[in-house]
Amino acid sequence: MDPETDRWARIGDARANFRDLVDEVTQDDAHVYLLRYDKPVAVIVPVEWYENAKAASWPPERHPPGADAGPHYGEAAYLDDEIGGMT
Repeated sequence: MDPETDRWARIGDARANFRDLVDEVTQDDAHVYLLRYDKPVAVIVPVEWYENAKAASWPPERHPPGADAGPHYGEAAYLDDEIGGMT
């Protein structure tokens, strides 16, 4: 978190001031952490940041469920591998 541009907002305040929060995100490249019961539950980020993060962390090639995808067989196996077999 960058204290210069990022900020926290409670859900109720975010709802009431959503337009201002979106302006901060789009104009200042801020990340707005949304709090529910004083715990972060979501983050509003610029689209470019999201697209870059998604491209960096998502596998370059997706296979449809049930397709032979090598070590991952279908979507459920892929997700299970990603979360370390926690299901």
